[in-house]
Amino acid sequence: MLLGCSKLSYADPALLRPLAAAAGQAAGRMNEQELANSLYALGVLGCVGPAYAPAVEDLVSEVQQRLQRQPGRFKPQGLSNILYALSLLQPACGHYWGAVVELLAAECKRRGFAGFNAQDLSNSAWALEKLGYRSDQGWFTAAVAAAAHPDIMRMFTAQGLSNLWLALARARHRPVAALLEGTIDVSEVLRTHSNGQDCANLLWSLATLGAPYDQRLARLVDVLVKRLWELLPEAGKVNNQNLTSSLWALAVMGPHALSHYRHLVEQLLHEVVRRWIVTEAVAASHGGPFDPEGLTQLWQVQQELAHADGCSGLAGILAAAGGGDSQQPGSLLSAMQRAAAVEGGVADGAMSDLQRQVVSALGRLQRQQQLPAGVPSIASVSEEQQVEGLVGRVDVVVELPGGRRVAVEVDGPWHFLANDPHTRARDGSTQLRDRHLGRYFGAGNVVSVPYWEWGQLGRDKARQERYLLRLLGLKEGER
Repeated sequence: MLLGCSKLSYADPALLRPLAAAAGQAAGRMNEQELANSLYALGVLGCVGPAYAPAVEDLVSEVQQRLQRQPGRFKPQGLSNILYALSLLQPACGHYWGAVVELLAAECKRRGFAGFNAQDLSNSAWALEKLGYRSDQGWFTAAVAAAAHPDIMRMFTAQGLSNLWLALARARHRPVAALLEGTIDVSEVLRTHSNGQDCANLLWSLATLGAPYDQRLARLVDVLVKRLWELLPEAGKVNNQNLTSSLWALAVMGPHALSHYRHLVEQLLHEVVRRWIVTEAVAASHGGPFDPEGLTQLWQVQQELAHADGCSGLAGILAAAGGGDSQQPGSLLSAMQRAAAVEGGVADGAMSDLQRQVVSALGRLQRQQQLPAGVPSIASVSEEQQVEGLVGRVDVVVELPGGRRVAVEVDGPWHFLANDPHTRARDGSTQLRDRHLGRYFGAGNVVSVPYWEWGQLGRDKARQERYLLRLLGLKEGER
């Protein structure tokens, strides 16, 4: 009956609570398909909270025991549906489910996703990422290999493709080229059936994964941009988050993308302004219709527009909304700036041990009375410096004699993709940061200390100092 209720979207608690309790009590007598169906129904019907927790835990416990004893008895769809259900139910009990999630993921991977259809693959990847399962990049590699098969690709819906790419982007997993090619090959479904959320999620994912904006990627972006163009005039088809995410994605892809799609960018910007103006909340200066993340994205877009060919005039569109002064209460620009400042403070947080080590080594170099012959001294070392327009702060700014200033970013794993062979490739957000810093400090005056390079130096202070001298373009010398 639970599965029937889910298919009918019948969510009356008066019926669901006793049905859930009965399912929990009968868990030990159910077969594997019935267990999967019961959890799936509870998930899609939103059966969270204390009233449902005992039944959910009984069902999950039984699934875990079956997976430990006879994992092969679960059908591919059952494995996928259980993962999907757990991702929907996790607000209530997710912290108890690490063991069963590991077992489900391992069984999917062990099978090489044999027998999984497109929806099973998409739901499994989306659910696992939502459940916080990102450590095994091999799982996503296997899922992508299965999804990229031409017979599977042809089965994907627009939402399925969007969710698969979204899961990969959040897991920082850049897939093999075959998935991109396959997505392009079946892009007709995106052109005709994707909604605003599908388009925005796919654009955001492509940008976040930091793939070069080349002719191949442009083929897929073209489809998504044209679909957004069609949907934009239709009321309710493109929501506020879709607007800001799509604009941000095009900005991350670089000046060429902004320039190439400037007509859509212009329409999206005008729509942002229209929604800002018609929303009464703007008078209270609380962000109007856009959430802090969206306003921060718009702030980053604003910084990029002035530097894209043919787009400098577009920067005035957002600036004019509610007044063109960023200090003027009620203006869109002021709301964007405030949101970016708050987000930057959260993102910076406490200084990492890695950053402290780099700052300490730079300080030692600065304090030396006499560096090796031919090496100019370091005039100053300033940490956590604000830069106009940047979300967040520069980790370190080093000033050299003559006034040259070099931004030093200490980049931990979260700035890079997570899967081989891309673990040294910067993600889209980091590429956006580096472009901004490059404009501010000038070409050649932005350097990165990747975590793996610093780790190879160990605690050898002399090696650390020689490394930094080379990074700053100073003569190495012998110490």
